[in-house]
Amino acid sequence: MKPCYPLSFSCLLALLVFTGLSEVTAQPKGYLYDESKVAPYELPDLLTCLDGTKVSDAETWTGKRRPEVLRLFEDEVYGRSPAKPKALRFEVVEESPDSLDGKAHRRQVVIRLGKGKKALSVNLLVYLPKKAKAPVPGFLTINFMGNHTVNPDPAIRIPTSWVRNGNGIKDNKATAASRGSRSSR
Repeated sequence: MKPCYPLSFSCLLALLVFTGLSEVTAQPKGYLYDESKVAPYELPDLLTCLDGTKVSDAETWTGKRRPEVLRLFEDEVYGRSPAKPKALRFEVVEESPDSLDGKAHRRQVVIRLGKGKKALSVNLLVYLPKKAKAPVPGFLTINFMGNHTVNPDPAIRIPTSWVRNGNGIKDNKATAASRGSRSSR
């Protein structure tokens, strides 16, 4: 009996082609990057619970609506936050009590998530008002270009991790050329 290699090969090829095409057609048709093309919409009332109850006091907000809003963000936007890492360390790597022309106290902190060479790290740049006598409100922003881009101060550490090209960054490596490049933000 003679083997049917051409027929087997043809069937396998057809299976791969049609399976691959179904995967391609299952993907979305495109992405909407231009906000001017977004259809008009109305955001839901923040002070109305999912069951229609109006929030009229702090108890309803903290006991009912706030947990609903947080759950909506988990389900629809950010996903669930992971549990606190077992090995979490904070290391102050630089501190200056006279930054921003003497108006602020700067602290650069590396947050280490995990142990060993595979541990992730997050670079945190903190400015505190120098004359503050008590705790003060703060803003936390995510910076994908490196902390050194927010101010031209040469004491701000340049990241060694991958960074998106642009604003003086080439080959996905941050350099002194990108220092302060996003300070207008």
